[in-house]
Amino acid sequence: RIPPETANEWASSLGDNRLNYSNLVLFMKDSENVLMSDSSASDRGRNGPIEIYFHSTNDSNRELADSLANFLNISYVKDYATSAGLKGVFPMQRSLKRDSCGFNNGVCQRQDPFSTYVKPFLLNRTNLVVAELSQVTKIILRTKNNGIVEAKGVEYFDSYGDLVRAKAKEEVIVSAGTYGSAKLLLLSGLG
Repeated sequence: RIPPETANEWASSLGDNRLNYSNLVLFMKDSENVLMSDSSASDRGRNGPIEIYFHSTNDSNRELADSLANFLNISYVKDYATSAGLKGVFPMQRSLKRDSCGFNNGVCQRQDPFSTYVKPFLLNRTNLVVAELSQVTKIILRTKNNGIVEAKGVEYFDSYGDLVRAKAKEEVIVSAGTYGSAKLLLLSGLG
């Protein structure tokens, strides 16, 4: 979650009010399912796919946070991820898949964007392959008779270090971030 001050600063410096906290919080709420009885904040989501918990009230870290707040005479905030922002001492939160562990026992699976949004989507897609832990090195290009260059696939190193050539039936989507996409295009002879 982004603190309100940071979101509003971005919106102001970029001159784009769509990036202010009051707009972004709608997307954050859609992504989370806050199961913490301690948080009644209206800017926390209750029906999203990512479950958010406080550590157990018996957790030694929470006791330490209480003691620290009292000692330093600063506010103890039950839920830091609200419009109140990051001020004071607050308990640690976690996003763990509840059915993959005994909550406080055993190994738990963190709910990251890939496992929460992409992996479930892939289960029903036969026309899409995602090669995890791979590094794309080049876009395979072809020049048509009319001189137009089109992407036909990619070359990448798979998780075993083998060079793989994957051909696309329809299109190649370049989504390697600001720098990674530009680097990939340059390595492929474009730009």
